Amino acid sequence: MQPTEAICWEKEGDVTVVRFTENHIADEAYTARARKELRDLAKSVGGKVLVSLANVEFMASIGITLLVELDRLRRTSHIQLKVCEAQPLVRQVFLSAHLNRILGIYATRADALAAFAAGQ
Repeated sequence: MQPTEAICWEKEGDVTVVRFTENHIADEAYTARARKELRDLAKSVGGKVLVSLANVEFMASIGITLLVELDRLRRTSHIQLKVCEAQPLVRQVFLSAHLNRILGIYATRADALAAFAAGQ
């Protein structure tokens, strides 16, 4: 894992897998750092980016906004973006907000990686 202040990342084949360093995404200062680091990383690595939420227990609206902004960046920077391993509470928030319509959300890391491999 390549750590930065708000995220850490590693390559799995041609996919960059990103995780947040915090398990509660609710703080504005942390989210601002994560936004900058995610934007910089996505622009530098390009290609396929998978955001794993395996360690995120809570995500306030500011965290959800962060993912939506990353999705907008996906459209302008020609990256492919998927999200995986959301804990049940976070996943329910995504479904309630209909984020599954704009974000590729997968239950497991393996499912998301398989979708990348299949070109989905």
